[in-house]
Amino acid sequence: MPPSQLEIQLRDEVRLKFLEAMSQHNLATQSQAAKEIGITKAAFGLYLNRKATPSAFILLKACAKWGLSIRYAGMTFSAADFSQAAPLFHNAAEQQTLFGALHKLEPNNIGIAIGKKGPTALELKVKIHFGT
Repeated sequence: MPPSQLEIQLRDEVRLKFLEAMSQHNLATQSQAAKEIGITKAAFGLYLNRKATPSAFILLKACAKWGLSIRYAGMTFSAADFSQAAPLFHNAAEQQTLFGALHKLEPNNIGIAIGKKGPTALELKVKIHFGT
């Protein structure tokens, strides 16, 4: 399936921002830029050639590393907008079993947000706070 017009616009924006970042941060090669955000040179090349769209996590890493702001669907976002998106890793001793934790949930432990994700789609975000 060919990319939508919105996805094409995002790919154009990512290409522009990645090229600007390479110039501003004195990254002479795609390999250097890719290494800085923890991806392969091949993936970075696909983004520069508008053949693929980076995941939200890759965009988070690029925005955080290079101070980027990306425009998409009439909105602008930067690393600060991803503050809840970064994966959290905990010590195994701190982890609870999933079912045990679910039994302890109360209504104030759950947050739900619905947002626009393009002209014909919504994005549903569920935040569950298990406590400590």
